[in-house]
Amino acid sequence: MKYRIDAILKTLTPLHIAAPGAFRLNPETGYVEYASSSNERMAPCTGIQKIKVNTGTGIISLPVIAANNINGALRRHVASIVLKSIRAHGRKVSLQAFSSLVCGAATSAPDKRDLSITEYRKSSSEPYMGLMGGGPRMLARRAWLHNAEPLCQESINHLERFAHPRASAHLQDTNKLTMAWHFRHNDDLMDLANVELQEECIENYESAIQERQAAIMEEKAKGDRSKISTFAFSSFEFVIPGTLFGLLFEPEVNEAQLGLYLLALDSFAANERLGGHARNGFGAFSLKDVVMTDESGKEVKIFENGRLDKTNKDVAPFLSAWANAAATVDVDLIEEMLTMQPVKEKKGKKVAQAEV
Repeated sequence: MKYRIDAILKTLTPLHIAAPGAFRLNPETGYVEYASSSNERMAPCTGIQKIKVNTGTGIISLPVIAANNINGALRRHVASIVLKSIRAHGRKVSLQAFSSLVCGAATSAPDKRDLSITEYRKSSSEPYMGLMGGGPRMLARRAWLHNAEPLCQESINHLERFAHPRASAHLQDTNKLTMAWHFRHNDDLMDLANVELQEECIENYESAIQERQAAIMEEKAKGDRSKISTFAFSSFEFVIPGTLFGLLFEPEVNEAQLGLYLLALDSFAANERLGGHARNGFGAFSLKDVVMTDESGKEVKIFENGRLDKTNKDVAPFLSAWANAAATVDVDLIEEMLTMQPVKEKKGKKVAQAEV
């Protein structure tokens, strides 16, 4: 059965998901710009992932949490639940199978054997493989996820039916979603911070520090950025705390797979940090107004206070189905489908299709 799970992701701390490319921070406007010859004297800045949206009257850029960022994290939470079940029954998996479960792939090269109808049916009904797919056989994922965009009029207009049902009640100003900070990395040796400690702990301190200082001065005289000093001055962009993003999950799964997915979503909400600088407190979030809709159109609120409501009578049957499936996780099938099995030879030629 196909389900729709809508959620609102609220950033509790700054969110920084870095984008590739060179950027500069304009100190006058406070906006981050692509690097060019006209702004080369501005501070380098690490930009964030954004998506261009056509509003009908122009193109704007909105911060985005790309679906693959969340999918990758969710896969690990699903894998963790499955692996705990496997260990609870005294089993272990191979290194390749572990990699496929956690990362979605065992190697960078896919298994080129054709997938038989028997393998397709077996893997489709298995909780992990039927839900997350992946592995060297490139099994299809049946839990889709859309990019997460901020709840604002511009995103609602273009997302249409994919927007959160109550997105219009949480509209935000698109010009007040991000900001940027300057930061510096100090060089205690260059600044001669706590010289007494340096003298006590550094071998041949006097000559070593003088040699280092002379080398840095030589670099400065040439106008080069020092490769010796740890001093750095830069900036980075981030989504401000309190920003609301719409999340849409579309799993087309059986009851056990949905139960597993809901538990992974609960673990994701409780434990995950998104993006970089988590060590500095970035990336924390909560999930709000999480509702599940089935094919009949029945809508059920499935989270309470940011966590899965496991006592909900509409949620319990799916968790029970997963609990029954977890008791009989087929480790041999996982090894068969999620690892690079040796290809059997026949008359000097490789068999194109795995035997079943």
